Amino acid sequence: MNQQLRSSTVAELDLALALYRRLILHLFVAAVLFILVAVGLSYLSTALSPPYGVIIGGEDISIWGMLGMLIIMIALLWWDGRAIARVLNDPVGFPLISSITAFIEIGRRAHAMGMEWSGFFGPLRPSRKR
Repeated sequence: MNQQLRSSTVAELDLALALYRRLILHLFVAAVLFILVAVGLSYLSTALSPPYGVIIGGEDISIWGMLGMLIIMIALLWWDGRAIARVLNDPVGFPLISSITAFIEIGRRAHAMGMEWSGFFGPLRPSRKR
């Protein structure tokens, strides 16, 4: 299948911005949960088996919990990056790279249409002439 990049509409770019904002908020929530899980599992491990904690496979359960949260954060980047790449119709869009560089591509396409970003929580608007 030979797909070509096509120009996006303003509605598609606004949807991509909404998905990008959702990605940032998901990562923030996951980072907060990451810290809470690490601290909670550390206390739980020590409470269940003092003084060293519960050891599974040579590591404390707090390490396993942090690895699980790291996998969840990477999965969030992958899933939301894939959604952004679909909206932007990027045929070679690798989801992790699309999630990181989405705002650059959105800005480039918006500028080509004479639009600009109105801030983190705002939609696209027509560019002001200076």
